[in-house]
Amino acid sequence: MTGSTLYLDRLDSEEIHSSLKSKAWVFSTDDWETAEIEGNEFDFSFFIHLRDGIYGPKERDILYKVGKSLQWMDNLIVSSCIEEMKRTKLDKVNFENQLSVVEISQNQLVTLSYVGAVVNTEWEEQFSLDEGGNWKHLGNPHRN
Repeated sequence: MTGSTLYLDRLDSEEIHSSLKSKAWVFSTDDWETAEIEGNEFDFSFFIHLRDGIYGPKERDILYKVGKSLQWMDNLIVSSCIEEMKRTKLDKVNFENQLSVVEISQNQLVTLSYVGAVVNTEWEEQFSLDEGGNWKHLGNPHRN
């Protein structure tokens, strides 16, 4: 489950992965250009862009791969928030956040959307798979 406080390991990748495989709901509101996946074990949504309107084995495989890596991805983002808080000496409420959406593009680009838990803010962080099958953090796509 996602938390709105600023600490590491607030997401449990095994719990998310298990929920995606057995308990999640899959639906679409756009004629299957995108599938939305929700579950009781997490309070954010997954969106996966579909090729030819099909939610098939390839789409499920990348979804499961993202689910298994989500704790690591979130920890990387939370760590950067903690470092920025220490560097700027701003109050912790400025950095408290929660994950709201995980979006997976057709080319397996993963965008994590965050919202502030106290301060009104939102931003995105992106990840992609390298040739070795490992996730690489690309940063915020809206920063220069």
